[in-house]
Amino acid sequence: QLDVDRQWTTRLRSQLQHCSAGVTAELGATVLNVNEVSRLAVGDVIVLDTGVNDDLELKVEGRPKFYGKPGMHRGKPAFQISGVIRSPEEAGYGE
Repeated sequence: QLDVDRQWTTRLRSQLQHCSAGVTAELGATVLNVNEVSRLAVGDVIVLDTGVNDDLELKVEGRPKFYGKPGMHRGKPAFQISGVIRSPEEAGYGE
């Protein structure tokens, strides 16, 4: 039985390596009314609800999974993970 489980696990792992998932990091949020949105122009500054040193949430398929900070790695945009979100409550939900 254990040998069958290992084979199944190996096959599953191999198949999952070729799957993709959407990953997003939101810089922050704010609320604007329609009038404010209609008057936005190039160069305008929108104040967000997060500070420049705050950790951001990294979402996998829309679900918060990690905390971290945006940055650059080898000249490309990157995200350094600083923590794991283990429950919806940790992500600020259910309050």
